[in-house]
Amino acid sequence: MLNVGSQIVAVKTVGPVREGTRGVIAAVAEAPVLIFWSRRVYLCTFPGRINLAMRPSEIDDCGHAPARWRSFRTS
Repeated sequence: MLNVGSQIVAVKTVGPVREGTRGVIAAVAEAPVLIFWSRRVYLCTFPGRINLAMRPSEIDDCGHAPARWRSFRTS
């Protein structure tokens, strides 16, 4: 589960947002699918003030480590 404020990247092209575009999760919501079943959706904001509701399969977290870890090398 991704949290509000997490930086994400679009895995697929959805509407005006192309694959690989970075954005931020603004909210998490539950979208009803059937009477007793709902699905989690993320309300995301992308550059150009584009707001979209996206499924978890359409986004991925950027996975950036804190700056002090990025400079660490194992070789």
